[in-house]
Amino acid sequence: MCLSLSQNTSLLSITAEKSRIVFQVMLYIMRRVFLGIVLVLLCVWNCSKPIAGNEPEAVISFPSMVETAIVVSCNSGEYSISFLSSRGWRASLLDASSDSWCDITPKKGEAGSNTIRVSVKENSSYEERRATLQIRSEAFSKEILITQKSKDIIKAETIKFGFDSYSLSIGQKFAPEINVYPLDAILLDCKWTSDNPSIASVSEDGTITAESFGETIIHVTSGMASCSLKIVVMATANCYLISSPGTYDIPLFKGKTNQALNGVSDVKVLWESFGDSVQPNTGDIIKTVSLDHGLIHFTTSNPLKDGNALIAAYCNNKIVWSWHIWVCDGFIPEDLVCQYSSLPLFFMDRNIGATSATPGNIRSLGLYYQWGRKDPFIGPSEILGERVSEAKSTKPTSGYTGRVSTGPEYGTIEYATEHPMTIITTMSSTLGDWFYLYRATSFWNPEVDGVLYDPCPYGWHVPRVENWNSWVRINTTDYGFETGSYTNEHLFDSTNYGMLFGDEMSNPPTWYPAAGYKLDDGTFWWLGEVGRCWSGSVAVSAGSSYVFQISNTGEINSRRICSKADLYPVRCVKD
Repeated sequence: MCLSLSQNTSLLSITAEKSRIVFQVMLYIMRRVFLGIVLVLLCVWNCSKPIAGNEPEAVISFPSMVETAIVVSCNSGEYSISFLSSRGWRASLLDASSDSWCDITPKKGEAGSNTIRVSVKENSSYEERRATLQIRSEAFSKEILITQKSKDIIKAETIKFGFDSYSLSIGQKFAPEINVYPLDAILLDCKWTSDNPSIASVSEDGTITAESFGETIIHVTSGMASCSLKIVVMATANCYLISSPGTYDIPLFKGKTNQALNGVSDVKVLWESFGDSVQPNTGDIIKTVSLDHGLIHFTTSNPLKDGNALIAAYCNNKIVWSWHIWVCDGFIPEDLVCQYSSLPLFFMDRNIGATSATPGNIRSLGLYYQWGRKDPFIGPSEILGERVSEAKSTKPTSGYTGRVSTGPEYGTIEYATEHPMTIITTMSSTLGDWFYLYRATSFWNPEVDGVLYDPCPYGWHVPRVENWNSWVRINTTDYGFETGSYTNEHLFDSTNYGMLFGDEMSNPPTWYPAAGYKLDDGTFWWLGEVGRCWSGSVAVSAGSSYVFQISNTGEINSRRICSKADLYPVRCVKD
């Protein structure tokens, strides 16, 4: 069918309008779809965004187990600690001292799975050591204790001291070394005890302290092992009294003090004497002498031979000190002590060095001293006479000076100490004193230098002049005296040459021989006529001191004044 032009135009208009309408509809639909997609995406995004104030905390966790502590061996090595963290983190060791043996890497990291490596050095000690590792993420922290084991402990099976016995002087301290077996074993929880702490005490760390004269046993235990050590506490002195044969030790101290003698390199016996006309051989009294563990170690003859000896310690070939060894078999002075006039005053029954207290015995005279000097000089070979020679001895005939005149060089206590066999004579300016500074008064004063130079054994000392004053006048016809002099010619024993004091004067009776005195040329005078004993008291007269004197006239004098350079015996009194 044929259409006109106007009709075709109408149809085209209708078609275009429809297309426009369809396009607008499609555009609207697309806009709505796009808007819906945007809205959906916005909703999704908004839902995934945390709500302010409700954010989750940082968390550190351990996937396999909750780690609070780890224990590692004593060997060096590296160990790993793994964990999960929701945030960034940092790690550190809280103990500054642990930095020397423990290290960690890394020390910080990000969120997620992480591993910290712990490196430790070898622990060669017998104690565990510990470090604290802290891992921190914001406000959250985790602490882990790292413990490294100690070196394996080998317990001692056997312990032993290096020696069976040890000698100390009163007040001296000593920490003995203990040998352990096996050699790489250690001592654990040592327990120390003393059988008699009043003689020698011991502290928890094994330090032994000599408290008083005597012997005791120190014990130590470690686990099942134990050992013991005999401690001999020797009271230091310038004179040691030996009453039984054996081996003895002398601590290297001056006199009755704890002043140590350092640098001693050698010891020798200067002389030995029986105190009579019998010539001894070297070694008859002191068989051997040596230095041993810082002590003078000497052995007597066996059986014991009574007599006296002088042992000297040397440093660089110079005598630094010397000791009198008084050997008298079975003599215990405390058992034979003589109480004077029922007072608490107790004297020895003999002079220092006497090996007999029997009247008339040459060995009852003893040794002789210059006032204030610690070292004795040998007594006479006979009991009666003038210009009597010394008793036989092993004293050398040369190599030493027999006597010197006092002066700034020789008249000193230092020279006297270095030359114990030399008599120091007086001069007019010293007014009878061997000491150049003649007013020295302290050498035999127990409160000053007496403890340093006192010649008596431990527990005894040179008497004061007033000690003899305890022998008071009993009556006008009996013997006895007050302060000063008293004469009774019946007291002197002209057969045995001395006086025996008994009854109310001494219990038991005590013998005083007329021992005369020794001249500076080594000979003796007034033997059998006069007997004198030094006191520690200085007289008013410069250069003099008091002596107790008896004589063949029957005189008893408690305050006789004599020159300090003279040589007389000493009768000790109990401390």
